[in-house]
Amino acid sequence: MSTGEDELVFESFLRKRGKRMKLKWMTYWFRLQNSVLCFYSTKHGNSLQLKGQYYICMLHTVRRGPEGGEQAICV
Repeated sequence: MSTGEDELVFESFLRKRGKRMKLKWMTYWFRLQNSVLCFYSTKHGNSLQLKGQYYICMLHTVRRGPEGGEQAICV
C-alpha cells in the first residue's frame, strides 16, 4: 500500500522564462513530485542535471493541454 510520500504527479517538457534574460523562454524537463516542482536540463534528469526547484504548498490542478499543445500546471 502506497503512502503517497514519493508520488509522481506529472513530468514533461515545459517552458519557463530564463533567470537572467527574462524575455527568453527556455525548455526544461519538469517533474512534479509531492509538493516539489523540479526542473532539469535533460529528459528524466537526475540530481546532476537539476537546474532548480519550486516548493508548492497548495496544488489545485494539474492538467495536460490539447494534444500537441502547451502543458499547464495550475497552482
